[in-house]
Amino acid sequence: MDYMKISKKTLNILKNFATINQTFHIKKGSKISVMFDDCVFAKAEVEETFPNPVLIYDMNKLLGTLSLFSSPNVEFETTQLIITEGPHTVTYRYGDPFIVREVPEVKAVPDKVSLECELSDQVLVMAQKAAALFSIKTFSIVGTDGTATLMLGDTKTDTYQHELGDCADEFDYKFTLDNLKIMPETYTMVLGSKKGSGMMSMKAKNVEYVFAANKDSVV
Repeated sequence: MDYMKISKKTLNILKNFATINQTFHIKKGSKISVMFDDCVFAKAEVEETFPNPVLIYDMNKLLGTLSLFSSPNVEFETTQLIITEGPHTVTYRYGDPFIVREVPEVKAVPDKVSLECELSDQVLVMAQKAAALFSIKTFSIVGTDGTATLMLGDTKTDTYQHELGDCADEFDYKFTLDNLKIMPETYTMVLGSKKGSGMMSMKAKNVEYVFAANKDSVV
């Protein structure tokens, strides 16, 4: 039997992606992707190579199962996982393929690019903390007078702003803060539009997120 150790880095990716969607359809190979309501897409390339498709209905339940062990061996069979360590064995059945559907590939290539810059997760974490204090659920990335700024609030509320850099166009991309569940990395952020709809991609070395802008955005 061919067993695999799942690395801590991959487990952290799985934990993060499970905050986006707990249902996973992992294809044969080394790529993992999830989607939520066509507004959030995330993908990663991991160091492990999965020998078969892996269909998980509740990733948090699987992660909890793996946490029962210190350093388990995992065998990926065609219909189930066999998790072992010493005398202990867990058989974990895959989800129903009619329920656990494949995630379509999302190509984050906008027709028009409004802004490209480097952005750390620390900036977004601070924005999320400010949003919680101010009871704000959305944020904007606004281009005006040649400067792009991440903004929370408006003239009628408390505000938080973080200057991102120079820009050539005028725009106002709006996003839902609750969707921004990302790994702690420094990202290349690309803000743009495709077929008239706004989008933001955030790409690090082995992980990428794509967020659809809210419909009231000005792109």
